[in-house]
Amino acid sequence: MIKKNELPFLILAILFIAFCVFLLLVNVRKVKSLERNSEYTNAVILDFSFGSRGRYYLDYDYFVNGKEYHGSGKYYPGSDLFSVGDTIEIVYDRTNSDSSMPLRDYENSRYEKPFIIPTFIFIGLLIWWVYRKK
Repeated sequence: MIKKNELPFLILAILFIAFCVFLLLVNVRKVKSLERNSEYTNAVILDFSFGSRGRYYLDYDYFVNGKEYHGSGKYYPGSDLFSVGDTIEIVYDRTNSDSSMPLRDYENSRYEKPFIIPTFIFIGLLIWWVYRKK
């Protein structure tokens, strides 16, 4: 049985896992849609920004059928040699032109996901192990 003082931790752990799974599924769905409906075009880098978890991002604009769209992708200041105004290749979803990512991020995202799922399974089993006989 779960003690009253352990209940908040358990609820937070479950909410955290649910949130991470939600984010994973949203990203996987975006990548799968891009795989099925991918179109390639060039985008112009507008700016560089600093975001959550200490990551740098590049912001870009691209045009599809005369309409302007905005996107962003990962930027690696130690190795990337991009400047504002440079052109990069991006992938966008022809069924949802707002959905895009730099070609490099798209190719990398197809290989990252299988390693995340075992992590979630491990966290779930760890929580179950801690509370299995209490």
